[in-house]
Amino acid sequence: MNFTINISGHFQNTVSRALLEMSINLGVSLVGGYYWGIYGVLLGTVIALLYRTNEMIIYTNRRILQRSPIKTYAVYLSNNISFAMSQATFRIVFDCILIDSYVKFIGVRLICSVSALIITVGIQILIFCTVSKKRLLRAKN
Repeated sequence: MNFTINISGHFQNTVSRALLEMSINLGVSLVGGYYWGIYGVLLGTVIALLYRTNEMIIYTNRRILQRSPIKTYAVYLSNNISFAMSQATFRIVFDCILIDSYVKFIGVRLICSVSALIITVGIQILIFCTVSKKRLLRAKN
């Protein structure tokens, strides 16, 4: 989104929002740092980045691309779902297999990589079925 804003020449329009992000980061980091130390500073950064990410998604989609931001959020949601499912799969694999050699380590990594690929592609096909159908037709041709 940041790249799209810079390329389209809209950077000056987003300066006030960048200053607001900086203010959120500093304010929450100072207060949080006083009470919780480095974790409070981390909290300030996370809150500011969440604000800025959502603001950039909405700005880019509505003002530059002239579309709804729902598609972008759907991509992020599908990526988070596939990440969570992959992590759960990895946990199951690591709990079931004792890794005591390099061969087992490489085998487990291969299993995890293939399962992550299957999960990610499967979720992408389910959520974006119209795009998947177009890709399948293109691949057949």
